Amino acid sequence: MDARGLRSMKGRLNTISLRKNSQDSLVVDSIERIPTEYCRVSITLPLSEFEELLQHLPEEHSLRAHLTPEGNGSVRREPDNTKLRTALASRVPVQGAELRRGQHVRLT
Repeated sequence: MDARGLRSMKGRLNTISLRKNSQDSLVVDSIERIPTEYCRVSITLPLSEFEELLQHLPEEHSLRAHLTPEGNGSVRREPDNTKLRTALASRVPVQGAELRRGQHVRLT
Protein backbone atom coordinates (compact mmCIF):
# COMPACT_ATOMS: atom_id res chain seq x y z
CA MET A 1 0.00 0.00 0.00
CA ASP A 2 2.76 2.41 0.95
CA ALA A 3 4.72 1.75 -2.25
CA ARG A 4 1.64 2.59 -4.32
CA GLY A 5 0.78 5.69 -2.29
CA LEU A 6 -2.47 4.19 -0.96
CA ARG A 7 -3.67 5.11 2.54
CA SER A 8 -6.66 2.74 2.48
CA MET A 9 -8.39 0.09 0.40
CA LYS A 10 -12.14 -0.45 0.62
CA GLY A 11 -13.72 -3.81 -0.01
CA ARG A 12 -17.27 -5.09 0.21
CA LEU A 13 -16.93 -6.12 3.87
CA ASN A 14 -13.86 -4.39 5.26
CA THR A 15 -11.51 -1.48 4.85
CA ILE A 16 -7.76 -1.86 5.25
CA SER A 17 -5.91 1.33 6.11
CA LEU A 18 -2.44 2.47 7.14
CA ARG A 19 -2.36 4.47 10.38
CA LYS A 20 0.50 6.26 12.10
CA ASN A 21 1.44 4.87 15.50
CA SER A 22 0.42 7.03 18.43
CA GLN A 23 3.95 7.08 19.87
CA ASP A 24 7.44 7.38 18.41
CA SER A 25 9.71 4.33 18.65
CA LEU A 26 13.27 4.69 19.90
CA VAL A 27 15.66 3.30 17.29
CA VAL A 28 19.28 2.74 18.34
CA ASP A 29 21.42 2.31 15.22
CA SER A 30 24.76 1.87 16.96
CA ILE A 31 25.29 1.76 20.71
CA GLU A 32 28.98 2.58 20.20
CA ARG A 33 28.07 5.97 18.66
CA ILE A 34 25.76 7.02 21.51
CA PRO A 35 27.46 9.53 23.85
CA THR A 36 28.28 8.24 27.35
CA GLU A 37 25.80 10.59 29.05
CA TYR A 38 23.00 8.58 27.39
CA CYS A 39 24.35 5.17 28.44
CA ARG A 40 24.57 3.13 31.59
CA VAL A 41 26.72 0.15 32.47
CA SER A 42 25.65 -3.11 34.07
CA ILE A 43 28.45 -4.83 35.97
CA THR A 44 28.27 -8.44 37.00
CA LEU A 45 31.01 -10.05 39.09
CA PRO A 46 31.40 -12.71 41.80
CA LEU A 47 30.12 -11.67 45.22
CA SER A 48 33.56 -12.08 46.81
CA GLU A 49 35.08 -9.57 44.35
CA PHE A 50 32.18 -7.22 44.84
CA GLU A 51 32.59 -7.28 48.62
CA GLU A 52 36.31 -6.57 48.19
CA LEU A 53 35.46 -3.59 45.97
CA LEU A 54 33.05 -2.21 48.57
CA GLN A 55 35.71 -2.48 51.29
CA HIS A 56 37.74 0.17 49.44
CA LEU A 57 34.88 2.69 49.41
CA PRO A 58 34.33 4.91 52.45
CA GLU A 59 31.13 4.04 54.33
CA GLU A 60 29.49 7.40 53.46
CA HIS A 61 30.39 7.25 49.74
CA SER A 62 27.31 7.88 47.54
CA LEU A 63 28.39 5.18 45.08
CA ARG A 64 27.62 2.47 47.65
CA ALA A 65 23.89 3.12 47.23
CA HIS A 66 24.11 2.41 43.50
CA LEU A 67 26.05 -0.86 43.70
CA THR A 68 24.41 -4.26 44.06
CA PRO A 69 25.93 -7.73 43.63
CA GLU A 70 24.75 -9.69 40.61
CA GLY A 71 27.38 -12.52 40.29
CA ASN A 72 29.76 -13.82 37.49
CA GLY A 73 32.00 -11.16 35.89
CA SER A 74 30.83 -9.19 32.83
CA VAL A 75 30.28 -5.53 32.00
CA ARG A 76 27.54 -4.54 29.58
CA ARG A 77 27.02 -1.05 28.14
CA GLU A 78 23.40 -0.35 27.35
CA PRO A 79 21.43 2.72 26.28
CA ASP A 80 19.46 4.62 28.90
CA ASN A 81 16.20 4.66 26.97
CA THR A 82 14.50 7.20 29.23
CA LYS A 83 17.31 9.75 28.84
CA LEU A 84 17.53 9.10 25.10
CA ARG A 85 13.77 9.57 24.57
CA THR A 86 13.77 12.77 26.64
CA ALA A 87 16.72 14.26 24.76
CA LEU A 88 15.42 13.30 21.33
CA ALA A 89 11.90 14.53 22.13
CA SER A 90 13.48 17.87 23.11
CA ARG A 91 15.15 17.96 19.69
CA VAL A 92 18.66 17.36 21.11
CA PRO A 93 20.55 15.45 18.40
CA VAL A 94 22.05 12.19 19.69
CA GLN A 95 24.41 10.29 17.43
CA GLY A 96 23.40 6.64 16.98
CA ALA A 97 19.74 7.04 18.00
CA GLU A 98 16.53 8.58 16.70
CA LEU A 99 12.81 8.67 17.36
CA ARG A 100 10.84 7.28 14.49
CA ARG A 101 7.05 7.28 14.11
CA GLY A 102 6.03 4.00 12.54
CA GLN A 103 2.70 2.88 11.17
CA HIS A 104 0.42 -0.11 11.43
CA VAL A 105 -2.34 -1.69 9.38
CA ARG A 106 -5.91 -1.36 10.63
CA LEU A 107 -8.71 -3.62 9.45
CA THR A 108 -12.21 -2.21 9.99
